[in-house]
Amino acid sequence: MQKILKFNGRLGLPIFFILALALAARLYNINAPLVGFHAWRQADTMTIARNFYENGFNILLPQVDWGGNTPGYVETEFPIHQYILALFFVFSGVSEFAARLVSIFFSLLSIFVFYRLVGRISDQRTAWWTAFFVATLPLTVFMGRMIMPESLLMLSIVCGVYFFIDWLDEERLSAFLLSLLFIAIACLIKPPSLYMGLPLGWLAWLKYRGRLVFQWKLWAFGVTIFLVLFLWYSHAYQIYLQSGLTFGIWEYQTDKWGKWWLLSTSNYWITIFGNYIGLLTLAIVGVPLFILGLFPKRQTPREYFFDFWLVALFIYFLVVNRGMDINQAALSKALKPRRKSRLLREQ
Repeated sequence: MQKILKFNGRLGLPIFFILALALAARLYNINAPLVGFHAWRQADTMTIARNFYENGFNILLPQVDWGGNTPGYVETEFPIHQYILALFFVFSGVSEFAARLVSIFFSLLSIFVFYRLVGRISDQRTAWWTAFFVATLPLTVFMGRMIMPESLLMLSIVCGVYFFIDWLDEERLSAFLLSLLFIAIACLIKPPSLYMGLPLGWLAWLKYRGRLVFQWKLWAFGVTIFLVLFLWYSHAYQIYLQSGLTFGIWEYQTDKWGKWWLLSTSNYWITIFGNYIGLLTLAIVGVPLFILGLFPKRQTPREYFFDFWLVALFIYFLVVNRGMDINQAALSKALKPRRKSRLLREQ
C-alpha cells in the first residue's frame, strides 16, 4: 500500500485538486434522507450494519429487520461493507451521515488508486484526465456517496488490478497476496466481478504467452477466489434454507440474470444507454469523448487492458441483464422531476 501512496512532488499536486473537487461533489446534501433510487437497498445496508453493531459483530450472520418471526438472518452478498460500517458506528454512533462518509472515503481512495493505476499503464496526463472524469461524472458521484457497497467494490477492483500488475512486474509475493485479497473481496461483494478475469488474463498473457497455462500461481489465484466464493455462498444458502430470507442472488431467469429475451427488446437498450451512458455520464460531453477514446492508437500492448475491461463490462451487461434493467428502470424513475399532485397544486 505504501507504494500506491507514494508520488513525486509537483507531478502529484493536481490529483489533490481533483480529490478536493470529488469530495465537494460528494458532500453536497450529505444529510439527505434515504429516498429515491435504491432507498430500500441503502436502508437494508444500514439495517445490517446497525444489527452488527447492536447484536454482536458476527459477520457470518447478516441480519435484517423484516424477518417476521425469524431472527432475521438473510442470504446476501458477503457483508464486509456493512461490517466496516458497524465498526465505524462504535466511534460515531449509528447515522446515515457517518455511513455516507465511509462510502465517500472509499470513493476518494478508489479515484486515487485508479489515478496511480492508469499512470502506470499509460502516462501521467491520461491519469490526470481519468481521475478528473471519475471524480466528476454524475454516475460516479451518485454511487460514490450511496450507503451501498459499490464504492468499496470499485476500490477493491482497482487495488486488485494495481497489485496484480505489481506482482507481474516485480514478482513479489506480497503484491500477489494483496491482489488476491482485493479481487476476492470484489467478487464476494458482487459475484459478477469475476468478469475481471478477462482483462487480468490479458495482462498475464503479455508476460507469459504460451507458458501461461503452466503458471501455478495463476491457477492458485483463480482456484482460491472460486473456493472463497463457494464457501461464502454455500453458507449464505444455508441461511436462506433456515430463514427463508434472501436478497436474491442465484435464481437463474427469475432474478438478476439469465433473462436473455430482454436483449431483444428496444426498451432494455434505451434504458441502459439512456440512463447509464446518457443521464449519468454527461451525455453531451462524455459520450463523444468515450467514442473518440476508442480509436487512438495504443502506445503499448498493456494499454489494451482497458479495451479488454470494456469488453468484459459489455459481457457483464449481457449476462446480468435483468439486474441492469431493474436498476436502470428504478434510476429513471428516481431521476424524473417530482411533481405535486393536482389536488396539492390547487390548494
